[in-house]
Amino acid sequence: MTFARRASTVGAVATVVALALAACSTATEPEPDTSDATAATAEAFLDTYVDAGRVVRTDQGGDTVSEGQAYGLLLAVAADDPSRFDSIWDWTTTHLQRDDGLLAWQWKDGSVVDEQPASDADLDAARALVLAGDAFDRDDLREQGVSLGAAVLDEMTTETALGRILLPGPWATASPHAYNPSYASPAAFDVLSRASGDPRWEELAAGSAAVTSADGCQHPADQLGHGRRRRHRRARGLRGRRGRAGLRLRRRAHDHPVRRVVS
Repeated sequence: MTFARRASTVGAVATVVALALAACSTATEPEPDTSDATAATAEAFLDTYVDAGRVVRTDQGGDTVSEGQAYGLLLAVAADDPSRFDSIWDWTTTHLQRDDGLLAWQWKDGSVVDEQPASDADLDAARALVLAGDAFDRDDLREQGVSLGAAVLDEMTTETALGRILLPGPWATASPHAYNPSYASPAAFDVLSRASGDPRWEELAAGSAAVTSADGCQHPADQLGHGRRRRHRRARGLRGRRGRAGLRLRRRAHDHPVRRVVS
């Protein structure tokens, strides 16, 4: 991998190494001397949590979720480890990928226990595939990333009065729509837009920014404590309140707020 390509990849996965992606952040290039440290951190994560391609949540009873597989893919690119990347992606396609191309969220004790996709996981996985295609000179991976991204656009985005937004999952298509700002990734939108040429990625970037701005946005440093736990669960048993710009704010225990966007 060339230095320029490695630097770009390290920048793409820096927040994944920290296990936090900020909804309002913009991608920045890292300093050159951070690339080796980031690769080493990525390798440490892969060595600790990946077992034969499965990213194991050792503190959650040994299950696996699609976000974990996506993190593993991104980190394998950062570590410049195509063999590990292939192992993680092969496990993912064998055990989590659905007929529509999206990824089931949770696997435990030998089978899928929650087949509903989580859009942030599928978005990260699509981005990782495109980055891997570039990094490892693999057209097949790039094509699979574009294909997974198209499935995300088809099944987990929708048009609203403020523009196109990323839904938490395909179960959230009814209006008013559930919206979680922490799922939006401007960097991923850009990677997939350039790889596919699909104008919906630019629409999604603009719509996500508009909806997030309409109700305010925390500084990325203030968001890190919330965590990214079980956020795609079906919207039931939630208590809500009205926010600015006609957005309905709902909060799950331990979760980011989920905004109900009036279409």
